[in-house]
Amino acid sequence: MISQDTTKTASYRSSTMILDFLGDIGGFKEALMLLLFLFGEYFSSLLFVPQVGKELYKGKKKSVN
Repeated sequence: MISQDTTKTASYRSSTMILDFLGDIGGFKEALMLLLFLFGEYFSSLLFVPQVGKELYKGKKKSVN
């Protein structure tokens, strides 16, 4: 007759599932996109205001005779 050993130990291994891993990467991607958006928006506004001012306040050029 075959019997089990009384000192048998069971070990369980847990790992990140593929969907959890992709979700973690997606969170990183969202944060990176947010930082790039804020960076771009800041510099875009710095360039936008002078351009609008230039377009709104065009004056007539004086001709030199």
